Amino acid sequence: MNNNTKQNIISANLELHSKEAVIYDQIHPELTNCEESGRLDNLLSLVENCAPAEALDIGAGTGFVTQKLLKLGYSLTAIDLSQEMLDVLKQKFSANEKLSVQTIDADSFLASTQNKFALITCSSVLHHLPDYTETIKNMISHLEPNGCLLFFHEPTSHKAGGFENFLRKIDYKLYRIVLLLKNILPKLKFANLNYEMADYHVTHGFDEEKILEILKQEKMNIIKIERYVTAQTWTMRLIFKLFFPASTWSLLAQKFDTPSDTAQ
Repeated sequence: MNNNTKQNIISANLELHSKEAVIYDQIHPELTNCEESGRLDNLLSLVENCAPAEALDIGAGTGFVTQKLLKLGYSLTAIDLSQEMLDVLKQKFSANEKLSVQTIDADSFLASTQNKFALITCSSVLHHLPDYTETIKNMISHLEPNGCLLFFHEPTSHKAGGFENFLRKIDYKLYRIVLLLKNILPKLKFANLNYEMADYHVTHGFDEEKILEILKQEKMNIIKIERYVTAQTWTMRLIFKLFFPASTWSLLAQKFDTPSDTAQ
């Protein structure tokens, strides 16, 4: 990927998240619904490093993972490229003395710090990064011995066919009814959000198998990996579960001297 493309991805993400920050929690139920919240709780319960410990939440956004980590007692550094997203996060958690917040992109932060972390988390972040493979390698270099890496809610390489795409559009329109009833829809229309370049690796292909290969090369032990389906509405989520392949994955990996084949 050339430097112009990388910069275009960064610029697109800055623009997108500045616009959607104030309505982000309301327009993305597929990221924070009860199922996703429970799935994240289960993965965090498998982390062997007991709090209090140092954790890093990359692409913290409005604080979905941040909230979980603070409740578990971690001393947390939350970073994000978007000041507007972090403004929402700070409104929620600014009183917590264990939280440090920085407006900075992942690569710049990792290059500028010598700190090691017991846990590094990313929720719906990797597909926004210009070069997620290199960033993952940098994350691993900042893990403590036996430290854990948690990737949450990333796209699989599954390419939806015509009928599935049709149902996705229905799902989108159904949830717009919910947003209308909550008086959020006018704000969404006004924001005029464009995901094409910001979600570059979704539109151009995302390779979770490459990520697994990197983890293996870097001697990371996969504790658990899940592949599943998501949707904005409960009804469509059920339909996708019954009839279509997994569209989303999450995993927990731990840094060991030698990897083992214990993935569930």
